[in-house]
Amino acid sequence: MDPYCRLRVGHAVFETQTKLSGGRSPVWNRTVHAYLPNGVESIYIQIFDEFEKVIPITSALYSSIFFDFLSVVLFNWGC
Repeated sequence: MDPYCRLRVGHAVFETQTKLSGGRSPVWNRTVHAYLPNGVESIYIQIFDEFEKVIPITSALYSSIFFDFLSVVLFNWGC
């Protein structure tokens, strides 16, 4: 698998490089600094593989499938 990650904060989008042969445990070791505009209450993290396959994140969590799917993780801190 060749995973990469996309982070969205408001309208700003940050993307990692593809971790070639990253398998199921890729490490990007990257820090992102983003301005958090008023009214933005959520951060979205999407994890992709170079090959398109869509599996719901709940199915992936319960079946130990990791990083070979497209998923969205939503952090909502309720501001």
